Amino acid sequence: MPWLIVSLIRLILPLSILFSEFWGILFTIVFADSLDVVYLDLLGVTDFSFYNHMDKFFDTYFYCVIAFQALKWKNAIAKRTVVLLLGYRMIGVILYLFVSWRPLLLIFPNVFLTYVVVYLFFLQILKKDIVKCWRSNLVLLLALTIPKLIQEYLFHVAEIPLYQWFLSVLPFI
Repeated sequence: MPWLIVSLIRLILPLSILFSEFWGILFTIVFADSLDVVYLDLLGVTDFSFYNHMDKFFDTYFYCVIAFQALKWKNAIAKRTVVLLLGYRMIGVILYLFVSWRPLLLIFPNVFLTYVVVYLFFLQILKKDIVKCWRSNLVLLLALTIPKLIQEYLFHVAEIPLYQWFLSVLPFI
């Protein structure tokens, strides 16, 4: 039953993106993608052996909802970039699902989601399109890729157990 509850959360919350792109993405990141392992823990799940594969499936679904919305964007450079970034990440995820070698997720980092969030923040919140040309887009991609590579390394190669660390530091959680 806990897996069903979390699965429903991961399936339903991304649909909020269809109503409010930026806020729906943030809502889904926080309450579905980031907290699913917390929900499972609170619901008493002890066997997380297939969590990574399930997480990649729901991430892919979430990203496809985002990409569907991004195809409506007016900025052709940003739109093409999102499609390329998603395709690149999906190659890595598919390879990972077949061979379960975690460094693939570092080689194929998830710059897609970071790019979308930053781009939409500037576009919808600050009312400024920061992708004026391919050069400004490349600068943005470089600025986003470097910290993302560090994060991917910590999570997928070094396998830092962030949730377990939070539990040890904040025992009231």
